[in-house]
Amino acid sequence: MKAKAPIRWLIALLLAVAFVGVSYAYVQWGPPWPSSTTTFYVKYDNGTYDTAFIEAMNKWNGLSNFSFSSNTSTYVDPCNSVSSPDYLNSYNFSSNNCDRGWGGATLAVCYLWYSGSTRLDTDVIFNSNRSWGVHDGTTTSPYDFKRVAVHEVGHALGLGHETTNTAIMNPYYSTTIIGPQTDDINGLVALYGGTTPTPTDQISLRAYNGQYLIAEGGGGDLVYANRDAIGAWEKFELVDLGSNMIALKAYNGQYLVAEGGGGDLVYANRDAIGTWEKFEKIVISSSTLSEIQAILEWQLE
Repeated sequence: MKAKAPIRWLIALLLAVAFVGVSYAYVQWGPPWPSSTTTFYVKYDNGTYDTAFIEAMNKWNGLSNFSFSSNTSTYVDPCNSVSSPDYLNSYNFSSNNCDRGWGGATLAVCYLWYSGSTRLDTDVIFNSNRSWGVHDGTTTSPYDFKRVAVHEVGHALGLGHETTNTAIMNPYYSTTIIGPQTDDINGLVALYGGTTPTPTDQISLRAYNGQYLIAEGGGGDLVYANRDAIGAWEKFELVDLGSNMIALKAYNGQYLVAEGGGGDLVYANRDAIGTWEKFEKIVISSSTLSEIQAILEWQLE
């Protein structure tokens, strides 16, 4: 008896350069992967871009029960999956989007093959006509390859576009968001299971000098207490970890860390919560002040 061939669909999502409005719900794009892991073939330049692509995948790993692995020894051309899936996930740069052409504002595209409720193959193609680099800054000249890769890997996981202005899965390039946000993580956990730390509040931290803490340099620089007013980078999401422990997530979606065992500088550049990304919350008066402020003060001295 001859088996009926499955119906396979190819769909694509583009990342463009612009800004849009606000909503607050993650979006699923196609079915999830049928198992808890899949492999990306990452062998484009054996250098900067391959490393950045793996780091982009790692920003998602550990946030749910699903994880990516990478094969760095074999090159796979994503254009091989134009007419049918090759069942090998890969990335590359292309000047003509594998002969499909680029839209005027498109930076990259993720292609998906699926059959019924089974994800079969995803490939990511970057527009080589754009200027690219790897950085955590706000410039678009060049565009940051890694944050675009984080966005496209989100598609490879099964997340679609949403217009939340604090989501890496927004369809437009962000000059400030470089990693998965709470809404992105919630979508990932909905697809693959896992536990997500619960955000309890958005707070600002005022030091003894009366000025506010800022995650300087997009979170990759030092944390200073030298701002007179509260802006985006002076706000931190307080994540309740239970047992009176909290974590502080900056505007870039990354966590504050007590570097060097607590005796070094304070950064907001960690993708996941580990031992040194946890802070104890101790109420020190009947007001809303807590030891969060004091903890950060001694680390800054």
